Amino acid sequence: MTKALKAILTDTPLISNLSDETYRKILLNGAPSLEVRFAQIDVQLVREKLRKEEGERRMLSPKVKQFIQTPELMRKILDNTCNRQ
Repeated sequence: MTKALKAILTDTPLISNLSDETYRKILLNGAPSLEVRFAQIDVQLVREKLRKEEGERRMLSPKVKQFIQTPELMRKILDNTCNRQ
């Protein structure tokens, strides 16, 4: 459940920004729709970047890992997100 909640919180600003015309123009980069834009994505490039990011994620310091795993962190994120809306 925590993973799903984290994913939802991460994606919320991206989805809500789709109503912003300027953001949509930047995101679409000249494409007529999200479908067309996603079709333009280079799968090999995405895989390469994901592999690189996975390697970098393993290099987090123990203090950062401990902070991320703090139970209060999700509550603070939720509080900040709810208070902004």
